[in-house]
Parts: sequence; C-alpha cells; structure tokens
Amino acid sequence: MLLVDVLGDSATTVDFSPLVRLDNKSSVDHLSFCRRLCGALPRLGQLTRLTLSTHGQRTAYPACSDAVLVEVARCCPELRFLDVGFNRGVSATGLNALCGGCPLIEELLVNDCVLPASVLVALLQRLPRLRVLGHQEVGTAVRLLWTGQTPTLRLVQVSNLGEASVHRSRPADEPHRLRCSVALIRVLRALCPDLEELRVRVLDADVPHLAALRGLHTLELRYHAAARPSSLAAHTVKYLSLHGARLTALTVYSGSLSTRHAALIGQHCPNLTLLWLRCNQLVFSEEGGEEPSGRPAAQPFQRLESLSVRVGFDQTSVSRFPDAFLCGLVRHARALQKLYVAVNSPDVTDAWLARVLDACACESLRTLFVLLPQTNEAPTSPMGPRLALSPASVRAVRARCPQLLELGNLLVWNFQQEEVRHLQQRLRASNCVLRLVSKATVWR
Repeated sequence: MLLVDVLGDSATTVDFSPLVRLDNKSSVDHLSFCRRLCGALPRLGQLTRLTLSTHGQRTAYPACSDAVLVEVARCCPELRFLDVGFNRGVSATGLNALCGGCPLIEELLVNDCVLPASVLVALLQRLPRLRVLGHQEVGTAVRLLWTGQTPTLRLVQVSNLGEASVHRSRPADEPHRLRCSVALIRVLRALCPDLEELRVRVLDADVPHLAALRGLHTLELRYHAAARPSSLAAHTVKYLSLHGARLTALTVYSGSLSTRHAALIGQHCPNLTLLWLRCNQLVFSEEGGEEPSGRPAAQPFQRLESLSVRVGFDQTSVSRFPDAFLCGLVRHARALQKLYVAVNSPDVTDAWLARVLDACACESLRTLFVLLPQTNEAPTSPMGPRLALSPASVRAVRARCPQLLELGNLLVWNFQQEEVRHLQQRLRASNCVLRLVSKATVWR
C-alpha cells in the first residue's frame, strides 16, 4: 500500500518526493503509481500544494504523466504549487489541461521535463498568477513572448541555463544561444519588474549589464564562450563592487577561479547567506588569495550559512587545495550551517580537515560533506580516486561539531565499507542523530 491509498479528503499539501528512497525502477510500478494517484485525486479537492518530483533520480516513485495532470486539472481547482520536475512523461497535453483547470497556480516546476519553448510561452500567457516557472529555458520563453506591448509578468525567478541532461547532444554553439545578451536583459527588465532570482550563461563582459535588473538578490553566473568554459574576470568584479551588497545568494561556474577573486567576492558581497563556487582550475594569485588588494571594510562572509566549493572537471582531476584558501572563506562565517567541498586533492588529509575545523564555526555546523567532484562511487581498484580521510576525521568532527546532522561522503574516504557500517551501527545504538552518508552520488 502506498501513501496514495490513504490520503485524507481534507489534505491541502501532499509531497511524494520522499518515495525516491524506495529505489524502485520498475516501469510496471511507475504506471501503477499513476493509476492509483488518478484514483485518489477526486478526493483531494482542497489540495493547494502537490510535489511529484523525482529530483533527478531514476525511480518508479513518484511519477507523473499527462493523465495525472488532466486529473489534477479536473479535481484540484485550488492548486497553487505543483512540482513535476524530472518526469519525462509530462508534455504539452497535460500542461494545457492544467492551465484550464488550475488558474490559481503561482509556482509550477517542470525542471528537466522535455518541453519546447512554445509550451513555456503558453504557460506564461495562460497562468496569470505565475510567479515561478521552474525550467532551464524560461529566459528564452520570455524573449519569445516579448512584442513591445506584452503585459508584464509576475515572475520573480528566471533561468536560462539550458537542460543539463539534454545539453550534451546539442550543437557546440548552444551555450552561445543561451547567453544572457543585452537584448535579453532589456526584455527581462520590461516584462519582469519583480525579478529577484536570475540564473544565466554569460561572458565576463556581459555581467555589468545586469545592473539594469535592480531587484536581483539571487544570481547564478555560468561563464561560457561557445562550447568552452570561460572565467570570471574584471567586469564581474566591477559589477560586484557596485551591486554586490544587495546579493544574498551567489553561484559561480567558471573555467578557472582566482583565489583573489574569491576574496573580492567576500569584500563586495557582505550580505551573502549562500555561496557556491564551481571551477575546473583554482588559480593561486600572487597575494595568496587570502586578502584582496586594499583592506576590506569588514570581515568577509559574516552572514554566510551555506558554502559549496567544487574544483576539478571530474573525479579524476587532481588539484591543489591547501587549507589556507578554504579557511579564508569560513574564518568569519560564524553562522555557517552547511559546508560542501568537492575536490580530488592530495592536500585533503586528516590534518587538513583539522585545520579547517579550527577556522570554522563548528558549533553551528549542521552538514559537512568532503567528496570528489562529479562521480562519487566505490573505487574499482586500489588506484581509484579516494580522499585521504580516515576514521580519525570522523571522531574529530563528532567532537568538534555538536549540532552536526550529516557527514559524508565516506564512500570516497580512506575507509573500508565494513568500518562505515560499524560506525553507523554504533551511532544508531547510542541514539545519535548524526547520519553518516556513504553512497554513490554525482556532485555537480
């Protein structure tokens, strides 16, 4: 029996996404789930929030299809939020029905669903209350919608990154087509006056034009020139020096990243609560990357709550990663709750982690992951990529981080899996809330 079968008639919020943990890939069960859900929906006339996203996992549960969307449109007129991301059974047929039956929708997430831009345009036109349309080519749809006399939209979030899972088979100039040009920025300024979050592909020279979007507080910049990654440089630094104070979240995907530029982000963006840095190569500036030229007006990253740093194209890319760089980012982040470090480096050892913990706000930390970039899986040979972190690091983290809830990824640490299972059993026996994560995963 699934949750579908026991839903109460008065339910207003239903989230099926935890079902991905069942790890069921059967196509028969996929169809069965959709049939059961269609049978339950007539009882859910008060539903306002429904989540059916698989979060990119290959699984039979949860599932969505056009038949499910048609039934949602018929039975759930009060729906405000719907997440059907990563369901390839969703098409224009179901979404067209949804527009007719659920006109109150404010957030519709269709991430990684294979939809042409014309379908996204129709959603923007037919759902007048829409504030969030979760898809990787919303920017393209907004540009197609623009006629010069188009009514303004309520969108607060726009992404124009392209679908990652499809992107590999696209033409080499595809990132250029998705580039955040001056023309796109003008359209966004005209049609999306409430825009707060923007995720786009750029060249460094494009970034100053974002100053026209004055409401932005969340920004993701992916630097690309044609099919090759380019890098953050002087134009971005100039933009951040003038407008960085209004940003609360910043994500940077760059071919290379200078340690000095990372320090300048801290100087110019004092209100960041989230910072994600992704690069293929970390470049160490002459200054050592610890301080920008000139003395900062205040200690950097004081409000930072979530920090993620990934260095390397994939798990086989070996990089330098001395603790001084990471310590410089976390030293003043007294509110830090989540720390993710993805790098394949001989620098990462028990002593390295101990020095990071010395600099970090351990008392507030809830999540700590040290893992490999891209694919994390059990090494198939003794020479496979692995981090030189031992059980001593687990003991050190437990002693230093009393509020920690998650620690990983032990699958790529210097552990035998039997040791990991033994540690997990000991934690469960002592009713410890700490969860040791040791599983195959992809860290993008």
